[in-house]
Amino acid sequence: MSDRGKRSMLPTVTQIGLVVVLQLAFLIRFAGLDNKPLWKDEVYSLTRAAGYRIERTIARELHQQNVVAGDLAKYLDPANTPRSWNETWVALKSKPEHPPLYFLLLRGFVSEFQSNPEARIFSVTTGAFAVVAIWSLGWTLFRRESAGWGAVMLAVASPVLLRYSQEIRHYGLWLLFGILATICLLKALDRDSNKGWWRQYGWYLTLAGATHLLTASLAIVHGAIVAISTRAAATRDRRRAWRSWLTCIAIAASIVAPWPLMALGKEDYLRKPAAYARFAETSPRELVSAWLQRSAEAVVFLPDRLPSGVALLVAAGVVTLSLASAVWLWRSGERRAVAAAGCLTLIPFLLVAVPDVLLGGARSMIPRYFLLSFVGAIVLLGGALGRVFDRANVLQRSAIAIVLAILCLSNVVGYSSRESWEPEPFRTVEFAQAIAQQSDVTLVSDAPLAELLTIAPQLPPEYPLIWIDTDRPIDLALPDTDLLIHSRDNDDLDTLIQQQLRQQLHKTTPPQKTPEDRKIFERDDYVLWKLSQSDIDETDRRLTGQP
Repeated sequence: MSDRGKRSMLPTVTQIGLVVVLQLAFLIRFAGLDNKPLWKDEVYSLTRAAGYRIERTIARELHQQNVVAGDLAKYLDPANTPRSWNETWVALKSKPEHPPLYFLLLRGFVSEFQSNPEARIFSVTTGAFAVVAIWSLGWTLFRRESAGWGAVMLAVASPVLLRYSQEIRHYGLWLLFGILATICLLKALDRDSNKGWWRQYGWYLTLAGATHLLTASLAIVHGAIVAISTRAAATRDRRRAWRSWLTCIAIAASIVAPWPLMALGKEDYLRKPAAYARFAETSPRELVSAWLQRSAEAVVFLPDRLPSGVALLVAAGVVTLSLASAVWLWRSGERRAVAAAGCLTLIPFLLVAVPDVLLGGARSMIPRYFLLSFVGAIVLLGGALGRVFDRANVLQRSAIAIVLAILCLSNVVGYSSRESWEPEPFRTVEFAQAIAQQSDVTLVSDAPLAELLTIAPQLPPEYPLIWIDTDRPIDLALPDTDLLIHSRDNDDLDTLIQQQLRQQLHKTTPPQKTPEDRKIFERDDYVLWKLSQSDIDETDRRLTGQP
């Protein structure tokens, strides 16, 4: 082996440490994984990977059909789907708001195991390797190993990274590619490094673009890093760096561009920017409060039961600590690293937050839209933590390690609890429990199909149900059983069902709203009603004055 090859190898102790970190990252991300139900966005991922289009294929197959809950399992099973790879490709092209790479890799991954639960393991795998990549990013950015270890100690149990390491969504894979692309860019900008880093940078940037269109914000961050890194360079070196970077951007864009152009060619996607301001009604105060609490999720899990004042205080402490770390590292002479980490933290966030402030949106309250900002904050805090660790004595290092271990354990326990779930899985679990308690009934639902597909896996496989697509003609043949009506706009569906029952019973009295005592369960804007032919008879007798 050449001297150059020897110098590029990591010390044995470092290699062992990284293996331990990787194993710990896997272990933490498996915590509570089996207890988390699917939610709507995960349903979209599974159906697309399985080759189905919810609005077309599945809706057409299920509309007004008498089926059982187990019949819906095939739509969520890319491992054993009867649909071909070409049908998966067609399904992805039919709704191209997300590039196809993740969904194709997801189908290939679960097909190898022939088991659908492995879908979440794919996200766990990408999330665990992203932790190791953050170690490399910290070391590359600050050019000292302690910064990498400081970053990885915060990242291994970061609540926001844990969330997207467990969901069947593409954000974890995209983040991994984005971190690797940033590492390669930093190495490529080192004049003494191998120029092959530019090729690797272009490769990972292309993979990131083929996973999520948020790569556009990543490219802006990288442009800022190129500007920072070449500011003091000779004119020739600066021009060479810009030329290499722009070449990589052009190649990646030419490969990825057909997908967003395909989305823009569809009328419904052209209407989405106009509806941006109607995404949610939010005040500046609500936005700032949400930003503070979201920023804390980089390193601390804040349970919902925590009083809002305490949560804001903790979040403000995390933000203050991050700013203090940046100032300290800047004064310590690590200005290039602080500036690059600052770009990684601020630019993705501002690209989402500024439109929210101007248009009244709420996307900046959702962490997935600026995941890179969390990575930047973790690396910045890790750089400061590594410097503190370098200067500490044995006793102080032990105290720091204990505090970090407690923080890690607290995050894992908190995030494994039920209150860490999204609100939608809460609702689907409670509805599934309420539905399963009713026997000898047929579930009739006009809820969005993705909502029903989150509930069905939690019901007994033989549970009968009927789904109604309100956008299609309705001529319903009701079974001779009691009915559970599951609806977002219950009055309309309730009226329809009563009309159908009256037709079967040859009744002519007008439909009446179902009595409140027939309400089984209600949450948010969804309601469960129990209705039967005897209910119609009883209503008719009451209206006509018959005994």
